[in-house]
Amino acid sequence: MLNGKLRWYQTWYGVVLVGLVALIVISGLLFLLIVGRYFWLIKHGQGQELSNKFNIQKNTAIDSTRLALRQRLELADRPFLGSKNAPVTIVVFIDFKCPFCKSAEPIIYQVAKEFGDKVKIIIRQFPLESIHAETNKLSEFSYCALQQGAFWQAYNEIFDKQDQFEEVVTSEDLFAIAASVGLNEELLKSCLVNPDTAKAVRTDFSDGVFAGVKATPTFFVNGDKVEGVVPFKIWEGYFKNL
Repeated sequence: MLNGKLRWYQTWYGVVLVGLVALIVISGLLFLLIVGRYFWLIKHGQGQELSNKFNIQKNTAIDSTRLALRQRLELADRPFLGSKNAPVTIVVFIDFKCPFCKSAEPIIYQVAKEFGDKVKIIIRQFPLESIHAETNKLSEFSYCALQQGAFWQAYNEIFDKQDQFEEVVTSEDLFAIAASVGLNEELLKSCLVNPDTAKAVRTDFSDGVFAGVKATPTFFVNGDKVEGVVPFKIWEGYFKNL
């Protein structure tokens, strides 16, 4: 507009403002794309990546780094399903308040049921307190259940009741689960205040951090990391070709 007043978007500050808005919009879209892809992988699992890893590494010799990692992750005193001396060991890092871990639970049982002579599935704790408040209490409770020989009963009950937990996990919540799975209440109380209980959960968490765990569930298949809920058909294809 000659010799007239410039519109706001024609001024220098208008151009800068429009540019900033465009930059924010583009950045937001990229962020949503990245986050969306990440959560899709966590929900559906890196099935093809896992399948490719299996095909490549079945006949690969175990190097010293991999062996050291496996020795750190595959602890003998953690709860497991399957065969003690199986050729395949799967370590699973879980968070009891994680909905994706709940989705993985039946698949883990199915793998153990179908291929129990070929696999050992070890459960380790990775309570992400920054995302799921007080999930650490559930991890410690499960450790105490393990001391009474009832880990899997507690594991099942916690996941069954996952949607019922409020942000705060109360003593009443824990003792209700304890009663339902037949735990001795006095032994449970003693275990929950025992420093060794918190230490065991911290050890799981620190080992997970060391191994590069960032989200749950995360699997280590003979030392190889795979994130997300892996579909049973991927596990099935792997074990049938062993």
